[in-house]
Amino acid sequence: FGPAARSANDLLLSVFRSDKLPRLREAAARSLVAVWQGEPATAIAALIERLPADAAVEVRVTIVELLGGYGPSATPALPALRRARTDADPRVRQAA
Repeated sequence: FGPAARSANDLLLSVFRSDKLPRLREAAARSLVAVWQGEPATAIAALIERLPADAAVEVRVTIVELLGGYGPSATPALPALRRARTDADPRVRQAA
């Protein structure tokens, strides 16, 4: 993980954005966070982009939880997290 894994970034982003299996999208999200641990802005931007777009509740919950794990570094995510508080699914609303 970290800088040594950056060569996997494009593949991870592709899986995160478009894989058919929600579990793989979740795993890709977690891996992106690990890969970009030293530069959280990159992972935060990808998570913000995907939060409203993912059809799977479990992926949206994971994204909210990952964003929350950044604490104050995730300030750019606040608008997306506020919108998530009105998500159609109560699990996403609760996580947000």
